[in-house]
Amino acid sequence: MEEKIVKKGAANWVRGIGTKGGHLILTTKSIYFEGHKINLGTKQNEIMLKDIQNVETKFFNSLIITASNGERFEYLVNKRKDWDKIIRETIANN
Repeated sequence: MEEKIVKKGAANWVRGIGTKGGHLILTTKSIYFEGHKINLGTKQNEIMLKDIQNVETKFFNSLIITASNGERFEYLVNKRKDWDKIIRETIANN
């Protein structure tokens, strides 16, 4: 199966006490954060769908993804419940 973009939207990656602005991209194989070029330090991360252990939403548009190795990634996105639903559907369909 060819990798296709399922959903893309503006997001902030929460790291420690700071955030990095960019875009969150869900494909048929992974979820990927691509930070703006002006961000300092690490600007991107990727989690393969097969490695996602848990997806949860919290207040203030927080979307938290836990990988099978225990690493947690938190993003601030618009319509977090829509993101949660489409991630779960994409995982189930692959």
